[in-house]
Amino acid sequence: MDIAFKIPHFRTPSWTLFDRLIDFAFGIDIMISFRTTYQNPYTGDEVYEPALIAKNYILGRFWIDLFSTIPFEVLVHLLPGDISASENYKIVSCLKLIRILRLEN
Repeated sequence: MDIAFKIPHFRTPSWTLFDRLIDFAFGIDIMISFRTTYQNPYTGDEVYEPALIAKNYILGRFWIDLFSTIPFEVLVHLLPGDISASENYKIVSCLKLIRILRLEN
């Protein structure tokens, strides 16, 4: 909504805090996913070994989760020069739409 319509209400400190809390919740979800068992698609057995769980997650959904969790709109303000003052960086925030891919599970 903020990217598409630039509604002033979404630029208040309370909405910014809410957005950061959502990013934090997705970060916690990443940590939990490193410990969540999965079913081996070939044998049907549930995998409990932490190293195999981590490997499966990193080779699978980890990168989607990571790129949808990073607050790029905050990081762009750390860039020097006119880039951080530009509104053109807002397109980078569209990466958060990747979170919708989580709905398929």
